Amino acid sequence: MHVCFPPLPKELPTTMVHLKYLHMEWVWFRHKYVVPFLVLLIRSSPNLEKLKLEIFPDDDLFEESETGSFPRKDYPDITLEHLTELEILQFGDADNELDFVKFILAKSPILKKVRILLWDEIDEDEKLQISKIVRSSPRASFV
Repeated sequence: MHVCFPPLPKELPTTMVHLKYLHMEWVWFRHKYVVPFLVLLIRSSPNLEKLKLEIFPDDDLFEESETGSFPRKDYPDITLEHLTELEILQFGDADNELDFVKFILAKSPILKKVRILLWDEIDEDEKLQISKIVRSSPRASFV
């Protein structure tokens, strides 16, 4: 099954005020509409406390022309005031994955726990780059 996204709205028709935990599986970060869709869900969930994403790391699922970058400057109005926990499984090397993590770190003033499990096929240089980005957050610490 292939899902096509039309142009996404800035907001959902209703706010999901009761959503505190969002767990999404099979997230394809390499598709250009995935991050805007996640931001749409986050923007519409003002009381979100925990976000868990399980990434599908298949490089061959979408053509390169369908990937996109994540312009964080397009979302100055978002603050994740209640987000305390972020968990990402199978984190890969797509630029928009790193940009999304930077966005979450910057927009989450009370974030307490970040858990990122890397995809097995990431090389050591990329692992080092990812750890530097996560460590750059004043609230991040490695255990």
